[in-house]
Amino acid sequence: MKLPGNLPDVLHVADGDVRVKGHRVSLYHIVTDANEKWMGPEALVFHFTSLSLDKIEAVLAYYESNRGEVDEYVREWKAEAERLERTLPKGPSMTELLARLTAEDREDFFRRWPSARRVHDVARPEAG
Repeated sequence: MKLPGNLPDVLHVADGDVRVKGHRVSLYHIVTDANEKWMGPEALVFHFTSLSLDKIEAVLAYYESNRGEVDEYVREWKAEAERLERTLPKGPSMTELLARLTAEDREDFFRRWPSARRVHDVARPEAG
């Protein structure tokens, strides 16, 4: 994956990923949230609580100045993530996981997350 060059002081390369210095938040995540979720700098501050508005604005300014290169980086990053996801074995479904629990643990689970009961009942109408 080709990394964007000429990174501003707020960004650096860590483990093959462009990240905000001192944080695990990546350029990919900020740009993707800004574009796909239509999040502006102020909303991104609430989403990435460890980042200051100044840092987010610096990342977005870098993106605006290097849009083509950063968009290509995001496309490659996304393609690699999707490729890796396809290699993972499929995990158990919610129904399978709940079946593994004892009756007491299952009721405790539904007490803690009541919305899961609705999802589980829709997935298993016979449980009604």
